[in-house]
Amino acid sequence: MSTNTTIYDDDTYIVGDEITIVLIFKYIASSLSLFGSIFMMSSYIYFKLTVNNETRSRANSQTTNKNSNLKMGWGHDMLFCLALSDFIHSVSSFVKTSDFTSGTIDSSCIAQGILMNFGEISSVSWTSVIAMSIYLGTVVTDFGKVKKFLFYFYVYVTSILLTFLPFITNSYGVAGAWCWLNTKNLDDSDAWLWSMGIYIFHWCNIVFNIFAVCKTIKYFKIRAFEIEEDNQEQSNFLKNFCIVLKFFPIILIICWVPATINRIYLFATGIENTFLYTIHAFSSSLIGFLNALVYSYYYKSHIKSCILPKVEVKEDTAHIEMENNEYVKNVTLESDKNKNIDNI
Repeated sequence: MSTNTTIYDDDTYIVGDEITIVLIFKYIASSLSLFGSIFMMSSYIYFKLTVNNETRSRANSQTTNKNSNLKMGWGHDMLFCLALSDFIHSVSSFVKTSDFTSGTIDSSCIAQGILMNFGEISSVSWTSVIAMSIYLGTVVTDFGKVKKFLFYFYVYVTSILLTFLPFITNSYGVAGAWCWLNTKNLDDSDAWLWSMGIYIFHWCNIVFNIFAVCKTIKYFKIRAFEIEEDNQEQSNFLKNFCIVLKFFPIILIICWVPATINRIYLFATGIENTFLYTIHAFSSSLIGFLNALVYSYYYKSHIKSCILPKVEVKEDTAHIEMENNEYVKNVTLESDKNKNIDNI
């Protein structure tokens, strides 16, 4: 499939060396994110195999591994799905690498746009699902009433619809120095409407993330203060968990504020700005790498035990996985034994 339009001039649009500069920053960030998402998925698979093998052999083994207390539950599944979305988004950057000013929309351009759109939407959606799961499992304590397939339904149905519908309206095309929705053509009203709709969707998710994380952090800080004298270990766990939670909305803001500013500037002026596109390309493509950094920080003790398996690591019971909710329940719901938080 291809559509020929006029060649874009260098008075209004970024062309030539300007596109090269934007692409260099995009490829650097995408490469880092590709590595980060592969690392997260590989860690998930390794931990999954390790936990299963240790479960089978624990009775006959006289040694214990740091990962023996790692529960491969819903929390890990969500992080794997997030990493998979970031992987798809990172790969999409390398599907089409040239010919962004000829006015031709070929099959590789459409493929890049579809993959990029699906990866971005599903990644942002999974971040919201993670925030919602933590919020429901701690502050609201109604997580046990929510069927997990509803989260998959929300992420993938939304992502598929917001990816497929622009396709049937022929809205995919060149967006600056890569292919996404055809916003390089200022007269393509369908592409611009889909673009605005998707950005509104992203920011609704970001606002919810900020709300859920702030509520959860406030709750955990109160609990940490209440139990600090009686149980320093649990108090330290909650403080550490609050540090981790802060990164979820911060990463989304870092990645999407420059992109939003760039789109607003383009819509308002009709001029593509090289600097704004460069920051946009770098920040939005870096999301997989930033998520991997947070993942590495939270699971640092388990990752260390994998890298240095022969080094005996003291058990750090204050560093417990997101999905080990029996522990969180003992900290946050001591007065209510009938409440159940199961596998956040």
